[in-house]
Amino acid sequence: MSLSHLIEEVNMFRNVLYFLVGGFVLVTIASSETIIPGGYVSGLWEAAGSPYLIEGEIAIYSDSTLNIEPGVDIIFQGHYKFIINGWLEAVGTEEDSIIFDTADPSDGWHGLRFDNSPDGSEIAYCKLTNGRATGDYPDKCGGAIYCESSIILISHCTVVGNTANGYGGGIFCDDYANPIISHCVVRDNWSAWMGGGIYLFDHTDALIENCQVLGNHAEMDAGGIYIGQFSYPTIQYCSISNNSATEAAGGIMCYRSGPVISNCVINGNHADDDGGGMHCYFNGAAYIINCTFYGNSSNAEGGGIYCAPFWQDPTLINCILWNNPPNQIGGNGNPSVTYCDIMGGYYGTGNIWQDPLMVNPNWGVFYLQWGSPCIDAGDPNSPLDPDSTRADMGAFYYDQSTTPVILAGFFADPLDMGVLLTWSTACEIECYGWIVQRNGEDVSPIIQGNGTTPEPHEYSYLDSVATGMYSYCIKQLDYSGSVSYSPLVTVSVGTMGIAAFCLHQNHPNPFNPSTVLSYKLPVASIVNLSIYDISGRLVAELVDGWRDAGVHEVTFDGSSLASGIYIYQLDIGSNSVSGKMVLMK
Repeated sequence: MSLSHLIEEVNMFRNVLYFLVGGFVLVTIASSETIIPGGYVSGLWEAAGSPYLIEGEIAIYSDSTLNIEPGVDIIFQGHYKFIINGWLEAVGTEEDSIIFDTADPSDGWHGLRFDNSPDGSEIAYCKLTNGRATGDYPDKCGGAIYCESSIILISHCTVVGNTANGYGGGIFCDDYANPIISHCVVRDNWSAWMGGGIYLFDHTDALIENCQVLGNHAEMDAGGIYIGQFSYPTIQYCSISNNSATEAAGGIMCYRSGPVISNCVINGNHADDDGGGMHCYFNGAAYIINCTFYGNSSNAEGGGIYCAPFWQDPTLINCILWNNPPNQIGGNGNPSVTYCDIMGGYYGTGNIWQDPLMVNPNWGVFYLQWGSPCIDAGDPNSPLDPDSTRADMGAFYYDQSTTPVILAGFFADPLDMGVLLTWSTACEIECYGWIVQRNGEDVSPIIQGNGTTPEPHEYSYLDSVATGMYSYCIKQLDYSGSVSYSPLVTVSVGTMGIAAFCLHQNHPNPFNPSTVLSYKLPVASIVNLSIYDISGRLVAELVDGWRDAGVHEVTFDGSSLASGIYIYQLDIGSNSVSGKMVLMK
C-alpha cells in the first residue's frame, strides 16, 4: 500500500473515532468539529478541533486542568453549565480569541461556574455571550461567570449580552471571591435584581482595573456594579457609563462596604430612583479619588451621587461632578467632599464651582483643556501627577510637561462642494499636526503643524460631504504623542433649497443667568430659534422670522428659569439642529 493511501485511510478512521477523555466524557471528532457530551473534561482543546459542541453539563475535576487554545469556539447546544472545580486555562490572544456562546440565544447556556475551585484559573481574550442564569439561588446568579470563594484572573475579555434572573447579569462574585478583572468590556448585560454588569458581595475584595462597564441594566439596583456586605474592592482607571437601574444606582451601588474607586469616569448612567451615578447607603464608606461624574441622572435625588445617612459616609477627593441632574450630590448623608469641582457648589475645603473645561464631554472626551481651573487644584497632600505637578481634579490629569498650542478660532463654512473648516492659532509649541474629525471620526490626513512658533498661523481643510447634519472638531497632535480637541461646531448641509446653515455651541456654558447663541445662514431665510426644557416644553422663542444671510447672535436670559439642562433648537424650513446648555444658579 502506498504512503498516500495509508494517510487517507488513517484520516478516514480519525473522522469516526470515539475515545474517552479522562475516562468520563465520550468525544466524537467529525471533520472540523468536536462533540462533547455531558461529564468531566480535562486536557487540551485545540483550535484544530473547533468548534466544540457541548451537548450536556460539563465539569472539571478538582485535581484536573483544561487548557483551551486560542481560536476555539465553545458552542453550548442547550442550557448547560460549565462547572470548574479544578483549573481552567482559557487564554486566547488579541488576534485570535476564545468564544463561549450558544446555539440557541433564547435558551442560552448556564455560564462558567467557579464554586470553591482552587485559585489560579485564567480567562483571557475570551468573549462570553448569551449566558442565562436561571432557576433557584445560586443558579440564577452570574449570567456569564459565577465565582464563589475562588480567586481567578479575567483579563481582556468581552462579557456581553448575558442575563441573570437573580444577581450579576454579567459577572457574580460572592463569599471571599477575589477575582482580578482587568482590561475587560462588560456591556449590555441584564439582571432581574441587582448588579446588571457586575455583582460583588460578602467580603469580595476584587481588583477591577482598566475596564469598561457599559450599557448594563438592573431591574432593581445597580445597573453597572453592585458592591455589598463588607466587600473592599479596588476599582481604578475604569469607565462606568450608560448603565441604568429601574430603582436606585444607575452606575454603582455601595452597601455596607468600603471600595476604593480612583481615576474612573462615571457618566451617562440613570436611575429611576436615587443615585444616577452612584448610591451609597448603610455604611457605604466608599473612598472616591480623582473621578469624573458627568451626565448622570436620577428621577429622584443625587444625579451624581446619593448618600443615605447611616454611620459612615463616602469620601470624595479631587473629583469633578458636573451636569448630573437633578443635583450633583443628594441625600441626607454627610459625605466628606474636598478639593472637588462641583456644579452648583458644595461645602468643603478646596472645593470650587467653575466650568472644568473638559475637551468634549458630550462625546465622552473627559480630558482637561489648557486653562481648566481643575489643573493643579487637587489636594496638595495627594501624590503629584506624573508630570511632577500638584494633583489635578478629575479622572485625567493635564500633562504640563509640554506647553499647549493656543487655538484662536475654529469655524465651519458650508459650501456647494462641502464644508470648509478653518482654524487659527495664536502660538504653537511642539505642534506636530492636526486631524479633522466629523461626527467623532477622523476624516482628514494629518495636516502639518508649525512645531514651535510664537507667530499666529492659519489652517484649512475642505470636507466633501453629501446633504446632511455634521458635527466637527479638530484634533491637535504634539510631538510627545499628547492629543487635545477643539470645541464642536455643528453644520447642516443643504436640503430643501437651503444651501447650508451652522449653529455654534452657546457661550458661556454653563451660564448664569445669560448666554449667547450664534448661527450662520448662507442665504436669507425664515428662522426659528427656540429653547426647550428636558421634558420638551417650550420655554422661550428667541427668533421667529426672516433673517439675512450671515452670522447672527442672540442672547438668552434664563433669570426666570430653574437650574438644569435646556435644549436650543434652530429650525430653517424642514431642517433643524439642536444643542444642550446648562443653566447653573
